[in-house]
Amino acid sequence: MLSTTFQASVWHDYFMTVGGGAAALTGLVFVAMTLHLDEIINNPVHRHRARTILAGLTAVFIRWVGMREAAEARSAS
Repeated sequence: MLSTTFQASVWHDYFMTVGGGAAALTGLVFVAMTLHLDEIINNPVHRHRARTILAGLTAVFIRWVGMREAAEARSAS
């Protein structure tokens, strides 16, 4: 019989990969935005894209941190 309980330890490698990728891409987007700040400020399309991309990648990274902490708390128990 299959267990329907979520087991975070099974997904550990996946979450580490997704979280690390999101953190790296967030950093790269931040650097790119810093280098081209004048173009982003003056163009509403670029401003919207920069805001949504940065928010999306940051949200993935924050979720990763939460899942990682939950998995560590369960394994410590």
